[in-house]
Amino acid sequence: RRFYSWHRAEDYPLVILVGLGAEKSLTLVEEGITQSHWQSGTGSALLLITGLALTAFWTQRSVRSADLQRVADALALETSRLNTVLEWFPGGMLIKDTDDRIVFVNALWPQLLGLNASAASLLGVHDSELRALMGPETAAWFPLYQPGGLSETAPSQEVATVRGCHLEIDHIDILQEQRYFGAIWLVRDITERKRHELMLAELASTDTLTGLPNRRSFMQSINTLYQGALRDNTINGVVMMLDIDRFKRVNDTYGHATGDIVLKYGAKLIQASIRATDI
Repeated sequence: RRFYSWHRAEDYPLVILVGLGAEKSLTLVEEGITQSHWQSGTGSALLLITGLALTAFWTQRSVRSADLQRVADALALETSRLNTVLEWFPGGMLIKDTDDRIVFVNALWPQLLGLNASAASLLGVHDSELRALMGPETAAWFPLYQPGGLSETAPSQEVATVRGCHLEIDHIDILQEQRYFGAIWLVRDITERKRHELMLAELASTDTLTGLPNRRSFMQSINTLYQGALRDNTINGVVMMLDIDRFKRVNDTYGHATGDIVLKYGAKLIQASIRATDI
């Protein structure tokens, strides 16, 4: 039996040639059906795998997005905490980036240096612009980064301003593997500390009653002058000793309080009779 006419079924991908035997035709039909089932199964499997892959991708993407959001939130929180700490730093703080532009400055920094500028107006300003604003004398307190060399200014120094304040300035270069990533400038007002130090130095070297140098301070000054005279024979000097006659009688008759008045008056007469360079 052979096929001499045929009608194609849309559901089966099969072409029947006219004049082909029935047995061979049925074999092709069975192979077509089998191939169709295999292709359908393979397609279903591929669709399933693709669906699972897309589901996994979108799941990972959602998880990754959630993780990134949590990281961003944590970073924002830590940045807020850091800015709060820097803003409340007990002194002035300025931070520059790799290009020497200001990325952070608190309110105290321009105030301590007497700059007519707010902290907000300094953000983004380049180092050269900042130095022009500070003036050459103040700018000299803040060294520039010297790649592979030593800075001309010590990393920490004490300076006195024209306003009578004493400032302690620290300069810190931000380096990683010898690469420059910016700098930090710290400024602290140490005026009260310097006054206290001067007061302590004066108390340690001055007689509290008369205001004259005490024995320890006087001997140190005399020794310094003597050593200088040994090195330079053109230096001349005189040592004079004074005594207040009948001072014991004043104490015995009028008391030690009156004796103290006599000593202070005598010291005042001596100070008025010598030069500022004399001891």
